[in-house]
Amino acid sequence: MRNVRSLATAVRRRLGRARGEDGERGAVLVEAAIVIPLLMLITLGIIEYGSAYQQDAAVAAASRSGARVASALPKTDFGCTPVTSCSGGGTDSAVTVANAVSTALQSVGSAAPQKLVIYDADPDADGNGAPNFTGCTHCMTYTWNTSTKQFNTTKSSGTGWLSTGQYACAANTNPHGDVGPEAIGVYVQMTHTAVTHLFGGNKTLSGTTVMRFEPNVSSTCANTTT
Repeated sequence: MRNVRSLATAVRRRLGRARGEDGERGAVLVEAAIVIPLLMLITLGIIEYGSAYQQDAAVAAASRSGARVASALPKTDFGCTPVTSCSGGGTDSAVTVANAVSTALQSVGSAAPQKLVIYDADPDADGNGAPNFTGCTHCMTYTWNTSTKQFNTTKSSGTGWLSTGQYACAANTNPHGDVGPEAIGVYVQMTHTAVTHLFGGNKTLSGTTVMRFEPNVSSTCANTTT
């Protein structure tokens, strides 16, 4: 009789432990079902934020790259039409800058560049004022070609401006009342496509850089033009 009671007690204990283990397993599964999707969402959000941050840095770097090229070019026409009329022997400086910006944007991944504006950045230039450039007459605007992954330099808007209107003498007073070279600006706009929407929908990213023309320090710099 004693052995039967001991056996029954052992069975009850084993069944109790089994029920406890099953309950623990069920609780773990419920917790995992709640936590894992949340962790995945946070992870994807971190990846998306990092991607947007990288693309924002890339668009800012592209505008700086374009402005550096523009400021260092010999004083030639921006947006001359036809190109053969350019004072630089058939070289449109705006096209040169657009190609430099296109090259700098090759690392943006899935982001979609939208617009490039190269503009006269001095205070009294007609209609400068990034990013809208409403009715500007001293700027050149290009849109992105998704097939070639380049800015389409065969189609543009804006009137551009001639080399005769660019001032790059180091010591002379330019028409705006400042001493030294004028400035040129490069504005780049791009769209980051949201994946998780954890931080909202698609974001417009932009970069604007303004630099003075590389100065002509020659003592023979006639008037204020080069």
